[in-house]
Amino acid sequence: MAKKDKQNGIFTRISQFFGGGGTPCQPSKKEVGSVSEAPIKEEYERCILCGQVTCIPVSMPIDWRENYEVGLGQVCAECAKKQREATERETLSHAKILRAVELSRKESNKK
Repeated sequence: MAKKDKQNGIFTRISQFFGGGGTPCQPSKKEVGSVSEAPIKEEYERCILCGQVTCIPVSMPIDWRENYEVGLGQVCAECAKKQREATERETLSHAKILRAVELSRKESNKK
């Protein structure tokens, strides 16, 4: 029994020496004062079109980003979707115009 008490005494002294709390995960009194309880605030990019804050951190390399317009900046997911839809509409309408021109040429060649 005496041997066990000596061992516990050593561990108690070691933790006191290193300044730890009662458990391994418990911070010491010195650490408690030095840890900021304010949440870490990271800056995020704003959309160049609508100004909405995106979920893209400013620190993220541009090669890793989605919806980044080189030379312009970050675009939010919603504006990027609107751009894609508008581009698809323009492409379809352009294709329809070409088809109409092609049909009119065929009709004029028949006459």
